[in-house]
Amino acid sequence: MLRLLLSLLLLLSSYYNVSAQSYNWVKGGGTTQTFTTSSNQETVSYMCTDPNGNVYALSKVGINPVTADTFYWPGGIGSSQSLLFTSHNCNGQMRFAKLITGTGNFPNGVVADSMGHIYIGFDGTHSSTNPLRIRHDTTISAYTFNRDVLVQYDTSGNLNWLRFVGADAYSTWSGTGGWSNFLVLDGSQRPHFVVYANYGVMLTPTFTTDRKGFYDNTYDVSGNLLSVKRLELDSTLAIEGLDIDKSSNKLYAYGSRSPSFWTLPQFIFLAAFDTMRNNIWLDSIINPLYSGGCALRGVAADAWGNLYISINSSRVFVYRGDTVWNDMVTSGSAKVGTLMKLDTSGNKKWVRKYNGTSGANGFLGLTLLPNNKIAAGGVFVNRVACGTDTLVSYAGEGQNAFFTIVDSAGYVQEFEQLHGIGFYDNINVCASDHKGNLYLGGKVENNIWGG
Repeated sequence: MLRLLLSLLLLLSSYYNVSAQSYNWVKGGGTTQTFTTSSNQETVSYMCTDPNGNVYALSKVGINPVTADTFYWPGGIGSSQSLLFTSHNCNGQMRFAKLITGTGNFPNGVVADSMGHIYIGFDGTHSSTNPLRIRHDTTISAYTFNRDVLVQYDTSGNLNWLRFVGADAYSTWSGTGGWSNFLVLDGSQRPHFVVYANYGVMLTPTFTTDRKGFYDNTYDVSGNLLSVKRLELDSTLAIEGLDIDKSSNKLYAYGSRSPSFWTLPQFIFLAAFDTMRNNIWLDSIINPLYSGGCALRGVAADAWGNLYISINSSRVFVYRGDTVWNDMVTSGSAKVGTLMKLDTSGNKKWVRKYNGTSGANGFLGLTLLPNNKIAAGGVFVNRVACGTDTLVSYAGEGQNAFFTIVDSAGYVQEFEQLHGIGFYDNINVCASDHKGNLYLGGKVENNIWGG
């Protein structure tokens, strides 16, 4: 049984459930705000499930009046962007909703342990006129700089504790924003909050950074900081996503160096780190035809020594000497979205290609399912094909959401699209539960339906 969750751009967020090819329920949330940049559009950014089958979503929303199923909050709050933290049970009934406001908050992750705790991480940007507020829970004293925030709730939405990463003095905390930070659980169910910091930042009263880079802050269930470890990685490389192998607590991360920020050329990488966060291996993914035409979009480690990654690339990419081509085109920069299974040393086991006819084709999120299956969602325009199976968009549609499920041997189990009459529709993030239910979150511009 599959359950699909989607967030609607501009008008409302929709949460769908899918059972094979039938969609069971839909819930909503969002605003009437129009965003001018793709990075700030309303969308479900992160999702997770707890052992009882409840689903939690952390979404970007605007500052106009916010509607989410049974939740409503009037507009005119904060500036730029707010966060919406919601929970529904497996039948689609809303359990609670929290609105986080300030001057422009950015989500970093949501995870659930088996002991009744939910963690959310976010960049809590705020000011004296727009203090950081978690509505109905707490208001934070006003600062004028970014604060990385880790919050623990119980599964009923009660706030247990809140922790800031960094010092209170602006002079020691400046320059920490700009890249994503991430939240994951290890094999002992301890939260790891990975943040980016410059040189000389006081992350704790006893720890000040000696180099810029990404730092793994590990907490116990009571919110006590256990350790801070810098990931052994060139400071010009930006981590864009990560996962922890819960059997070994090794960390796997992917990211890039963007030529728009650095004088050095673009560099796409996949890397592994040991428990002390020393680098074990690092490999590049190269597009020999188009500079900047390649990106990693997801990594997941299973319990059997395997890694799953998703790659989007304009027409072609090369990984460890193997070249993958888009079979649907012979020229141009139409993307091929690819799922790959690797061992924990980065060696390839299989490749599954999803060829497209547009530069918008590709994956945006993936998750592990029971029985070592992998699910991934993304976006396509016009056509996308996997083997002999092809999805074709309806006439007049723009970007369409699609998802796929692949088993441990690389065979495709599901390959479906979702139709909407708006232009910008996608699946941005995936989550699953122990029963094999699949939730897919993203955005739609107008409406959407499955099948």
